[in-house]
Amino acid sequence: MQIQRLEMEQVRRFREPLIIENLEPGLNLFTGPNEAGKSSIVRAIRAAFLERSRSNKVEDLATWGVHNPAPSIKIHFRWNDQPCILEKQFLAKKSCSLKIGDETLTDEDAEDRLAKLLGFTLAAKGGIRDEHLGVPGVLWIEQGKGHELEEAVRASADHLRSALPQSMESLGSRHGDAVASTVARQLGELLTASGKPRGDYSTLLGAISALQNDITETRGLVATYREQVDELGFLRAAHHQDIQSKPWMQLRAQAEAVQGRLKAALECATELQTLETAMTMLRSQSELLVNNQKQRKAAEHEAAEIAKGLDRCKTAAEATGLRLEALREAEKAAKAAWETAREQERQARQAQKLRAQNQETLDLKASLAKNQKALEQARQCAARLSATSTCLSRQRLEEPDLVQLRALDQQIRENQIRLERIATKMHYRLEPGVQMHIGSESVAGMGEWSINRSVQLRIPGVGTLQLSPGEDALSDLDQKQAALQHEMGMKLAECHLESLPEAEILWAAIQRDRAQMEQDSFMVKSLAPEGVEALARLIADAQARLSSLEQAFSTMPAATTPILSLDEAREAREMAEQHWRLQTELLHAAETKQAGLTTEMQMLQANHAKQQALIQETDLLFPQWIEQSRILEIQQGDNLLQQNRLREQLTREDPEMLQQDADRYTKSAQVAEDKHRERAERMGRLEAQLETSGAQGLEERLAEKESDLAAKERRAQRLNIRAQGLGLLSSLIEGHRDALLQKLQAPLQARVDHYLRLWSPGARLKLGAELEPVEINRERGLLGVESAAFSALSFGAREQVALLMRLAYADVLKEAQRPTLIILDDVLAHSDTIRLDAMKRILNDAAKRHQILLLTCHEEDWADMGVPARTVGYGLY
Repeated sequence: MQIQRLEMEQVRRFREPLIIENLEPGLNLFTGPNEAGKSSIVRAIRAAFLERSRSNKVEDLATWGVHNPAPSIKIHFRWNDQPCILEKQFLAKKSCSLKIGDETLTDEDAEDRLAKLLGFTLAAKGGIRDEHLGVPGVLWIEQGKGHELEEAVRASADHLRSALPQSMESLGSRHGDAVASTVARQLGELLTASGKPRGDYSTLLGAISALQNDITETRGLVATYREQVDELGFLRAAHHQDIQSKPWMQLRAQAEAVQGRLKAALECATELQTLETAMTMLRSQSELLVNNQKQRKAAEHEAAEIAKGLDRCKTAAEATGLRLEALREAEKAAKAAWETAREQERQARQAQKLRAQNQETLDLKASLAKNQKALEQARQCAARLSATSTCLSRQRLEEPDLVQLRALDQQIRENQIRLERIATKMHYRLEPGVQMHIGSESVAGMGEWSINRSVQLRIPGVGTLQLSPGEDALSDLDQKQAALQHEMGMKLAECHLESLPEAEILWAAIQRDRAQMEQDSFMVKSLAPEGVEALARLIADAQARLSSLEQAFSTMPAATTPILSLDEAREAREMAEQHWRLQTELLHAAETKQAGLTTEMQMLQANHAKQQALIQETDLLFPQWIEQSRILEIQQGDNLLQQNRLREQLTREDPEMLQQDADRYTKSAQVAEDKHRERAERMGRLEAQLETSGAQGLEERLAEKESDLAAKERRAQRLNIRAQGLGLLSSLIEGHRDALLQKLQAPLQARVDHYLRLWSPGARLKLGAELEPVEINRERGLLGVESAAFSALSFGAREQVALLMRLAYADVLKEAQRPTLIILDDVLAHSDTIRLDAMKRILNDAAKRHQILLLTCHEEDWADMGVPARTVGYGLY
């Protein structure tokens, strides 16, 4: 099947007729940007072949923005070397005709023939759905659906199978189908599709499970009963033993014995604590006596050292007194020299101040003259600046107004030139003394008159003529000229002007005034940076300062000529002052040292007297302290012996451990007595429970349930064996059918392998019962063979495998003498460069057997296909 020519009108964006002709039998490439109309072409082909003309579900075919549209499509194609023409109209005008050779079909007959020819099912009503598409659903790929293959193959499975060789006698045998059906039915009565029990078998297994749970529970009750009987016997024996031995009495006796030992140990600990307290007091007394003896010896040593210090201080004080007299004389001489140097410095400073005031007076007079001149010039510039600013503020002409006036004048002149170029020219020559009236004007002699509007021409004694220009454009230009002149007049009136030249002269004057203002402003800022008033204040301050200096100079006494300069006088004064300060510091240091020696001697004398008094006070007590220390030492020895004896006794009888033993025996007695009482209560409860359980006949019930369980398990085993046998038989039948299915798929598998070698050498694609791709196997070198489900592949890989599968279906249909047309709308957009090159080789190979319409918005990706591209957009070429 080969489409040769396509005509379409009022289809989506193609409001005007679109004709595509001279289509090649192989690859035909259509390119264009998004929204150019590529998908509209594909939709037109699909609607012409697949949709019923009377369907109301094709509103998407209508041209946008057209009232009551009637999309029409006409396709010229060849089939079995016969020319065919298909014409269809939708919506407002519904019709269908199909011409095959000399045969012409219309409406439903034509649509049924197309469905049978192409291998699809027409929708009973409404638009065609995916489940009806059949072979076109596999071979015609819509934009963005290249990876979706399973549903399309499922909808076309019958048509694809019918194109395969008819070697299916065993697979299609009615007897084999009946056996397989019976086996499947009987197996289905026992097991679900996932292998789980169902029906009576499931009910039986449920009953067995419930019975097993019941038996387990009953066995637990019997075991509990037996355990309770054993426990009751044990409790009775233990209870009888407790009555005879009464262990709690023995434990309480042990606790009382330990309490007696604990009391004796506590008395021993109290006595030890008393001895330790007494030992602490003895040690304190002994330490006090030792300290008293040490203080007596320290006082004797301190008195000797103080006596030596007193001798050293007396010697140093005598030497310092002699040195003080010499330092006082030197300090008086240094002070007199400093006062003389200070007077010389004052005289030198007064002379220098007088010279500085003279220089400042001269500088002030020069600066005052300069500033007064600048003030006069600044005031002149400021007055001129104010006058110019006032004059400019009265003007109404601004630069945008002038620009607008110039533009209007330019437009008026250009429009006048156009008027004169196309206006009607009237040349006149009048006799002497004759006048002619044109509108409101009178002319005589000879000349030329341009007529660009309707005008009345009156000749006295002759009559009146009405002249009108012959072009509409002239009237428009004349109206535009009047509007421009009116706008020009309004703008001039707004600016209080008569004409554009007047505006130009005024604007030149304004520019000159503004330039003068800038110059005056610059001069004012240069002469008075802080302002004219600030400059005037500066002059007034300088005049006041000058008066002050002149008055101070007149009242200043005459200065004597100094002996030294100011620097020499200052240096001499600083040296004298430094020498005087040094002598003063030496004198103060000597005085401070003398005062310190005097104070130190007084402190030493007081301290020596204190130590002598302490020695005299302890003369009688010292021998007594020695005797008391000897007695305290003997008492400490006796106390230490008694403490060691008591500690040895406490080591043998630890009160803390004895208290723990007493508590342990007491608690153990209480526990033994509580246990005896609880055992008696437990015996009573067990006797009541055993009487109740013995009346239920648990062991008889257990035997009945075990017998019933054995019978049900035997029946379940028989059903299980039957299910396994039926499953094995079904597997054998399915294996036989799979072998025949592989034989059936062999031609399709061969075409798939052909394309796979070009796509990925060494790959193998497994097909399902519906001829759909199921699993792909690829060799990965040392990693072995990699297997992956078709649905697990990436988006791009699924789209590529789906496309080569569609080409394989087309090859099988071609061999079965079925029509094939392949439409690819914007496919392989998610392919990398290497895979895209492989797919191009595959498409180029398939194009030798089929007509392929490839539409894409990526022209640069398909420039190497060896065919010219037809551009869809602002025209198809």
